[in-house]
Amino acid sequence: MDVRPLTLDDATAAYQTTATALLLASFTPALLEGRLAAWSTGRSWGAFDDGRLVGHARALDLETTVPGGARVPTAGVTSVGVLPTHTRRGLLRSMLTDLLVDARDRGQVLASLRASQAGIYGRFGFGVAGLCATYEVDGGAVLRADATADHDIRLLEPGEARAVLPSLHERIGVGHVGAVGRLAHWWDNALADLEDPDRASTRWLAVSVDADGRTDGYVDYAIDDDRGGIGTIEARRVVVGALFAGATSPTGACGGTCSASTWWARWWPPAARSTNGCGGCSPTPGPCGRWSWPTSNGCGRSTWTRRWRRGRTRRSVRRW
Repeated sequence: MDVRPLTLDDATAAYQTTATALLLASFTPALLEGRLAAWSTGRSWGAFDDGRLVGHARALDLETTVPGGARVPTAGVTSVGVLPTHTRRGLLRSMLTDLLVDARDRGQVLASLRASQAGIYGRFGFGVAGLCATYEVDGGAVLRADATADHDIRLLEPGEARAVLPSLHERIGVGHVGAVGRLAHWWDNALADLEDPDRASTRWLAVSVDADGRTDGYVDYAIDDDRGGIGTIEARRVVVGALFAGATSPTGACGGTCSASTWWARWWPPAARSTNGCGGCSPTPGPCGRWSWPTSNGCGRSTWTRRWRRGRTRRSVRRW
């Protein structure tokens, strides 16, 4: 068995190998087309057994915001997996060693990942960089009395999202410590369901607009309804997929670091019918304003992670 860098000719096998190793659904031709178009945004290593690809590890070329505001070159480690028939043979170690050495030689001073199995990566120098949680907010929660009212909330048409969100996120979403930049193909994947005219979507985007007409925040939310819309509105849940805001937006006075966090939260109607277009509310008093759900320190500790699930998850980072 040998480990070597992969080329575009290996890309289809690399993604399908990762899907099998991580127990994910196989890539459809449409999904593969998008991944292949973005192949040049990173570098991959593969493990081969008699010419067959049995393991894969990939690093994307990203930037991370560090204390002080600088954005430093980062290897975004992703798509790491070894087929179950070939585990415990040192293939993972070989692939990641080559990947990290290459990242260092290319001048990337950080390597970061969101681990599905966090215990694996300590041996490679990774440590926990942030924690996050999922919150369920009762629909009876109300807007704070002192929430600012000098902003308008505007729902975006599906065709507007690509013109508005990438540049808005670049302006307000990467300023807080731990934020990771988003590549063009990330937006391709994130907006695909909204831009497909043949696909019904129960997802909406809204932006906050200040008195000068400047957009300074956005929220991405959807309906999580396993009954296909049958029944009362109270039976449906609103899921906030992402919320980013600048320091002057309706998240209040907690400032850029806290208010620019990405949040995943659920709450129950009637909050879904709130007239602000987002169902925004704050269940407990705190400095983070009407769009946030404070943790024990009042502003949240989850600025380092993008992937959320029930309970807690972790994001790890390695520094050279």
